[in-house]
Amino acid sequence: MRVNKNIYVAAAIAAAAIVIMSLYVLVISPKLIEPADTYSKAMSLYAQGDYVRAALRFESLGSYSDAEQNARDAWKMAGDEAFNAGRYDEASACYTRSEAGVEDRRKVGECFILQAENAFKNGEFDKAEIYLSCIGDPDAFAERIDAARILGARNALSGGSEKEQVDRAADVIALCREEAYPEISELFFEHGNAMLEDYHIEAAYSAFAAAKRFSNGEAADELLGRIVGAWNDAANRAVAAGDYENAGLCMEMAENFEDPSGSDNPSSDERYAQAVELYDNGDIFGAFALLSALPEDYAEVSELLGNIRSRMQRMPAAGGSRGYALLSADGSVGLFGSGWGEDTQTPNVRNAAAVAVGREAFGLVLSENGTVVGFGDDGMGKLNVGDWTDIIAIACGGKHSLGLRSDGTVAAVGWDMYGQRETAYWSYIVAIAAGENTSYGVTTAGKVVAIGDNSVGQCDVGGWTDIKTVSAGRAHAVGITNDGHAVACGDNSKGQCAVENWANIVMLSCGAEHTVALHGDGTLVACGSNANGECDVSGITDAVAVSCGDGYTLVLLANGTCRVLGSFDPGQPAE
Repeated sequence: MRVNKNIYVAAAIAAAAIVIMSLYVLVISPKLIEPADTYSKAMSLYAQGDYVRAALRFESLGSYSDAEQNARDAWKMAGDEAFNAGRYDEASACYTRSEAGVEDRRKVGECFILQAENAFKNGEFDKAEIYLSCIGDPDAFAERIDAARILGARNALSGGSEKEQVDRAADVIALCREEAYPEISELFFEHGNAMLEDYHIEAAYSAFAAAKRFSNGEAADELLGRIVGAWNDAANRAVAAGDYENAGLCMEMAENFEDPSGSDNPSSDERYAQAVELYDNGDIFGAFALLSALPEDYAEVSELLGNIRSRMQRMPAAGGSRGYALLSADGSVGLFGSGWGEDTQTPNVRNAAAVAVGREAFGLVLSENGTVVGFGDDGMGKLNVGDWTDIIAIACGGKHSLGLRSDGTVAAVGWDMYGQRETAYWSYIVAIAAGENTSYGVTTAGKVVAIGDNSVGQCDVGGWTDIKTVSAGRAHAVGITNDGHAVACGDNSKGQCAVENWANIVMLSCGAEHTVALHGDGTLVACGSNANGECDVSGITDAVAVSCGDGYTLVLLANGTCRVLGSFDPGQPAE
């Protein structure tokens, strides 16, 4: 029996041990031992500065001791550490987990502001706006939000000189408060000025328009005066540099901004006086740029501008296929091309009024005193002009020359196989032209007379009326009516007479087998043979004169340069 009793005692002890162990595993250790160990490890991590891991361990303890508060403190410390290191996305998450107080909640907003600024700097504008939208109390950060968007606008503007960048900057900044408008307006004004340094006209215009958009009241009046002044300053710089194209554009842009202040910006009278001074000094292109920018109803412009246009239209002179002449603004003549003979010298004529070039490498220069000098090939006596006087216009054909006297009569020399020199009986002539073997004259009544070869109807001008000028090609002629339309006759095998729909024509020229006309807006229209690209005039918007040769076209631009269209061997300028 004693043995059995011992067995029972041993079993009871074992059972008790199992119960005690179970209580330890299931109750005592989880509630007392393990939390204490976790707490201890969390405190150790906190002391080591490993705040995120410490916070996570404290959070796992729930309401144990002061673990919840310690968790919040650890998250705050983790937020501070990340904030100071510039990891603002991590910092904002930590501050949020800490259930921060007012001060730290402001830091959350600060984190989003800083993240937005970084996104703006990187050109990630949509991402930046997402960060700004996460700010819990945007009113408390209103100035900082405006500053961040202005930073984004500056970044957009700093990338180059395209209009699209200005538009992007304006979109970025559009959500700013009105309190920020003065700074925004100045930002765009400064950018517009910077764009004008290198004449990025479109970008400058967009920037100034944006500056105006973000300005109002008296500040707007003052701003508009500064904008107009900036355009005029840029125009003056361009004129001084001989860049008449940009000068004209700047003055045109200035007209689009009203200047209510009546400040120191040049008036129309002052601009006109400046143009007259340039004209008197021989700078007709600078004068043209200034006059073209004046209001259309400015009374004094018409006569001087008409005189300048007339001079410009006499400057290019195309002839045969391999030689042309240019009359400079100072009255000197230059010969270009490989077709001039070795003995051909540049005419030594001062203050030349006009130049004309014929098909067979010859030409005439008209002096302001009414005398004429010939140059180049003198075959057929086509340069026998030494006794001509009182001449006001000249023309060269294939092998003959014409001179219009101030009394309305016409002189002629050279080949006369087709009677193209028989002009002695002409009177009341105000304009002349010469084709290959034909001669034309426009009368004061607007009628046209023609003599010479009429094998393809190139002299059939009897029905023309109200004509102010005429040009002739190899075997066709085209006239301009006083209302700016065109009429044609002669050879139309290449479509060189297809001018019936042309309008607003201020000048035209006939080449061997093509015709090119100048519109009043500086654009060109062409018809006829385009075998060499001589009719490729699309895209030209600043032409002031045109002259056609055999297979090429000379276009004088508003900046004083000459462009050659078509096939032409430039050779070297004649000595």
